Amino acid sequence: KLLDMPIYIAHLSSKKGYRALKEIKKSGGKIFAETTPHYLLLTEDLLKKEDAQKYFMTPPLRNKEDNEALWEALKDKYISVIDTDHCSYTTEQKFLSSNCLGILAGIPGSETLLPLVYSYGVGRGYFNVKNMVNLLSTNPAKIFGLYPEKGSLGVGTDADLVIFDPKKEIIISDSGQHTAAGYTPFSGFKVKGYPITTILRGKIIVNNNRFYGERGGGKFLKGKESALY
Repeated sequence: KLLDMPIYIAHLSSKKGYRALKEIKKSGGKIFAETTPHYLLLTEDLLKKEDAQKYFMTPPLRNKEDNEALWEALKDKYISVIDTDHCSYTTEQKFLSSNCLGILAGIPGSETLLPLVYSYGVGRGYFNVKNMVNLLSTNPAKIFGLYPEKGSLGVGTDADLVIFDPKKEIIISDSGQHTAAGYTPFSGFKVKGYPITTILRGKIIVNNNRFYGERGGGKFLKGKESALY
């Protein structure tokens, strides 16, 4: 507030953090915050398991009360973005150390983002599909100066689309993942809304779980001034 500058809070993970965010927003502070599916759906009980390294990240997992507070923050639109903080460390890499100071911090999450947010956010009435699109696409594009090329489907913008089946139900499994990690912390979760087709700049790159993208097909995105500030 002193410098009249916006701030972006990454990895909001707790009820206490939400309270601070709420107070700053109500006082007129220009603040944006994000959270992730693991802070919404997983708890610190996983850190008591023999394979606790698989669930190690920073900030650490919290408790059920914190999960519920973050869902309410999304419902009341205090949180602007849901992302993943995706890290594709393999299980072998994660188990190189059993000391919390040596364990590689981070978990995979990109592949499971959409179905988890759809199933537990839209499915439980915290927000509708339009608001889900804002949380996953439009808001981050606006905040980081990538809008309207990203985060919209206006004339002349990048034709980035995901087509998903809202009724198709699957159980997330390690074997169904495609990232280098080879596992998912959400194994066993039952979800709907799994992606069927992914289109990047007008070209199909994934269809029915098969990847069609080409090496070198990425595009550098130069950010502009935030569209929300």
